[in-house]
Amino acid sequence: MEITILHIHQPIPVTLLHFQGKLDGNTNPRLTQEVQRELEDGTTNLLLDLTHVTDLDPTGVEALKAAAVMFANATIESNPRVKLIHVRPELQKTLDMAGLNTFIETCTNLSQALDSFK
Repeated sequence: MEITILHIHQPIPVTLLHFQGKLDGNTNPRLTQEVQRELEDGTTNLLLDLTHVTDLDPTGVEALKAAAVMFANATIESNPRVKLIHVRPELQKTLDMAGLNTFIETCTNLSQALDSFK
């Protein structure tokens, strides 16, 4: 899995992690490491771009859930701090079946996602 990180500063600071490849048991440690690093660097708003995720298995779903929990525990704000963007329908079905939609909001485009952090 390849991860590209983009820091967006307007209208509010958001870190965008763009994933490419499989999100599974083999790649989860990398996802967790990057999310933890961003949290330690002071990121409070995290956007996970799944545009080019080719496969998402149950351990990948758990890694996404763990990212949301890490950020929820690190902030006192009630506003969700981790959101997903560009989730293809087949991946959304997997996320919904796992109940992840109760943990992480999904946005359809970057503008909507950035506005939702306000």
